[in-house]
Parts: sequence; C-alpha cells; structure tokens
Amino acid sequence: MTLKEYLNELQRRHVVKAGVAYLVIAWLIVQVLSVLTPAFDLGQSFLKITVIILSIGFPIWLIIAWIYDFTPQGIKKTGDTVFDAKDSAKKNVRLNRVIIGTLSIALILLVVNQVRMKETYEKQVMTASMLPDFTSSIAVLAFKDMSPNKDQEYFSDGISEEILNHLTKYKDLKVISRTSSFTYKGKDVTIAMIGEELDVAYVLEGSIRKSGDTYRTTVKLIDTKDGTQLWSETFDRKIEDALFTQDEIAGLVAKRLKLTLLKDNVSLRKVDPRAYEMYLNGRVNLALQTPQGIDIAEQYFLKSVEIDPLFTPAFGGLSGIWIVKKQLNMVSPEVADQKMEEYLAKAFAIDSTDAEVWRWQASKLANTDFNWQASNIAMEKCLEFNPNFSEARAFYAHFLMIQNRWDEAWEQMNRAVELDPFSPLVQNFRGVLLLHQGKYDEFLSLFEPLNISRLGNTGLFMSYSLTKQYDKAIEHLKMTIKAGGQEEIIKILEETYKSDGFVEALNVTADALSKISDSQYLWSGKIMILYILAENREKVLYWLEKMYIRRNPNLPYYAIIGPLTKPYQNEPRYIEIMERINLR
Repeated sequence: MTLKEYLNELQRRHVVKAGVAYLVIAWLIVQVLSVLTPAFDLGQSFLKITVIILSIGFPIWLIIAWIYDFTPQGIKKTGDTVFDAKDSAKKNVRLNRVIIGTLSIALILLVVNQVRMKETYEKQVMTASMLPDFTSSIAVLAFKDMSPNKDQEYFSDGISEEILNHLTKYKDLKVISRTSSFTYKGKDVTIAMIGEELDVAYVLEGSIRKSGDTYRTTVKLIDTKDGTQLWSETFDRKIEDALFTQDEIAGLVAKRLKLTLLKDNVSLRKVDPRAYEMYLNGRVNLALQTPQGIDIAEQYFLKSVEIDPLFTPAFGGLSGIWIVKKQLNMVSPEVADQKMEEYLAKAFAIDSTDAEVWRWQASKLANTDFNWQASNIAMEKCLEFNPNFSEARAFYAHFLMIQNRWDEAWEQMNRAVELDPFSPLVQNFRGVLLLHQGKYDEFLSLFEPLNISRLGNTGLFMSYSLTKQYDKAIEHLKMTIKAGGQEEIIKILEETYKSDGFVEALNVTADALSKISDSQYLWSGKIMILYILAENREKVLYWLEKMYIRRNPNLPYYAIIGPLTKPYQNEPRYIEIMERINLR
C-alpha cells in the first residue's frame, strides 16, 4: 500500500479523528475526577490510576478505530471498500458533533476548576497574611514571688502573663505563650537551654514583691546565645497602676529590641486592685481546663466585674467560661448561649480591641450560630490584634478543618505549636486534626504515652477502635462511662463484648446511654461516636438530627470529609443537616 493509499485509508477509517475524540474525552474524564476526588475523598492515587488506564487505552483505541466503525446501527467491521466521500462526510459529521460536544463540556469544567483554584489560592494567600515572618523572639518566664506572704504566687504569675500579653502587640516579635514559658518555673535550667528548647533569641525574667496595695517588679532582659544581660530595671508601683506598669515594661523591652507596635496602644486606665487580683485568680483557674477549675474561675471573674463593672478582661473571661462549658457539655446550649451573648456584648461595649474577646466571639459564631464566614472574619480580627495568640490559632485550625480547608488548618496548627510547644491544650487540638484525617497511628504514638492517669480518652478510644485494638478500646470506653457515673452500664458493655463481639457491644452500650441522654446532656456526642464506629447507619442519622435540634456545638465536626463521615457523604438526610449548619 502506497503512502497516499495509506493516508486515504486513515481518512476513510477516521483513525485520526477517533484518536482526537479519545484524547478529548480522556481529558474530560480527568477534569471531572479532579473536581470529584477531593469532594468524595477518593485520594490522589485513584486519579493517578485512572490516568494510567487512559494512557494504556489510547493505542488500543487506535487499533480498534482502524478495524471497526461505530455507527447508529452498532459496531461494524470496516470493509475493504474503496474510499467513499459521501459516507466519509456522514461519519465526519458524527465525529465532529462528538468532539464539539465534549469540548464544550470540557470548557465548562475548565472554567469551574479555574474558579475553584482561584478560591483556593485566595484562601492560601489570606492564611499566609496571618502567619507573619517574625524577626525576633522572646519568652517571658514566670516571675519569682518574693512577697512576705507565700500565697501571692497567683499575683506574680499574673503580672508575668500580662507583660507577655503586652509584648504580643509589637510587630515582628514572636512571643512564646504562657503555657510553655511557665513550664520552667522552679526548675534548674540554663537560659541557653530555654533558648534552644523554645527557639527564642531572648528571655525576660524577673521577680515580684507585693506588700499591701503596692508591689515592686524587677525585670531582666537576657540574650539566650551567650547569657548577656541586655537590660535591667526595678519598678515600684501601686497595684491600681498595674496595667500602666506592664505596658511600660513591655515598651522598654520593645525599645531595646527596636520593635514597633502593630497598632496604637489601647487606652489604659487605673484598675481597682481587688478586681485585678480576682481576675488574675480567675485566669489561673481557667488555665487548668477542668470542670472544677472552670467553676472556680467563674466565681473569681464575677467578683472582679462586681468590684469594677468596666473591667473588660473579666467580661472576656466570663464569655469564655460559658463557651467552654457548652463545648465540654457541662451545661445545655440554651443556658450557655444566653450567658455568652450577655458577656460578649458587655466586653465589646467596653473595649473592641481585646484579642481574647474576638477569639470567643469567633467560637460563638462558629459553634452556636454556624456562621462560618463571620467566624473567620472574627478570627482574623483576633490575630490582627495578637499574632502570637497560640490558642486562637489552634481554635482557628479547628474551624478551618470543619470547613475542610485542611492546608490552611495545618498552617495555623503548626504555628500554634511553634508559639506554645508545651501546651497540652494546643497538643490536644492537634490530636483532633490527626484523628479526623485518619492518622490514627501518629495519634497513638503521641498520646498513648501521655495517658498515665488512666482516664477515659475519647481520642484513644476512637484510634484503638479504628485500628482494631478492640480490648484497649473497650477499656477506654469503660473508663469514660465510669467517669460519667454510669457504672451499671459497664456490666452491660462487658457481657455483650464477651458474648457478641465489639460492634454489638458498641450498639448495646449506645442504646443504654440513649435512655439517659435526655436527663444527662453529657452523653450526646459520645453516643454518636459509638453508633458511627458500630456502622449503625439509621442511628447515626437519627442522632445527627437530634444533635442539630439540641444545637450541640460538636455537630459541625461531623461535616468534616474524612474516614468517619465517608459512608454518609451522599446520604440525603446527612446532606440536609449539613446544609442547615452552612457546611455543604
């Protein structure tokens, strides 16, 4: 066959056009999958395998196109007849329609994909703008209590923390959070070791001597590289001038380090010494993150605002109290919502530049109002006032995870860990990200060694369940139930596990807990987890609906596209509930 005859055969058999049509359709399939892969959590390997299959199929398709014709009457073997221009024209029209139609759909998908990529890029740029590149770094150690009365440690700790908070207002300065910098209190460690462990260039240490309504503060700024003392000064002040003194100390440190303020200082005023002491006591107890500590902290904050009705930090603390109580299922949402609204309104009316108040406002907008856009804006405002706020970044990481913005979530979480590496709260928040992303082995490697108190841990229970370590999972579930005061249910759990296995034990236990759930709000989220792990589809959907009715603050976590929710992503009832909380 001559070259001319061969080219005529290629034209008659439409091999070239068939090849073009295949490539266009293959490209269309890849575009569709690139959109669906993240939406349905298919994984990048699924997309790669599809591309390989399509690549292998191309030469096979060309051979088929040479041998067969695809006609309205079906697939027919191409005859060895001579070139027929009229027949060729008809086939050309059919192929042209296929190619044009496919290209039109592909163009639409390309536009959709470009819009999606643009949104992703804008989100990444926004997140990057909230992650400043610090040019210097400092850790404020807990000041030593030198008071005659040895029960004044809360005061020296409070002063240290307030100086730390004032330093966060300075541009380009990384300030290690209280939880990590205070871990060295009472320990025999060198400044060089602290600098290395916390990755900071400077340390501010000092002492407090309180007597009556006055106090003396001595501070030292030290270079961690060589231990050089760069600056030292002593301040004798009245307690009512504490806010001014802390701001003055922070300003002198900043001047020494040649730093500039992020924004102009907020107006400071004298504070009643008794109100300030009550507030400091509240902060110490709230940091314990225990039910008893939260209740004690609330009483101190209430006494603080009773003494000074215009003391913003105490109102911020009270709003946080009720948000934490709601999140930990200590009270019903109806009670918590009213209280948090009341205290947030009072705090904002007095001072709208407090980063902590903005943090609590963001939490309320997310977990109570389900207004994610407003919550993101509030969190940006919080981090604008305090870029060093590690707990706020950990909170924001959770809000971003709930919105399935994983890259941004991990950026915020990694910065939170950098700012407060020893914080149990930050590490627990990080653990939740690992759980919902299905990184169970990594979660266990980090948290299993820490479970020395033998308390029930929901994260460990879930990880043991999903890695098929059922005996350990059951033990953690028993400890959790015991902590909730329902020891009679433990016997049901043990007997069912022994006779009917793990899945049935979860179902029976969840059913037993369901019977007491109306009188004990505590169990709602835990019941949901049991039914999910037992793969009880109907009960899971029922409890999702119930959690929505109760306005449970943990409901948004089930909007995360991950291993736990994968079976429900296409379920109409699930989709409807997620739409109600603006997460679909």
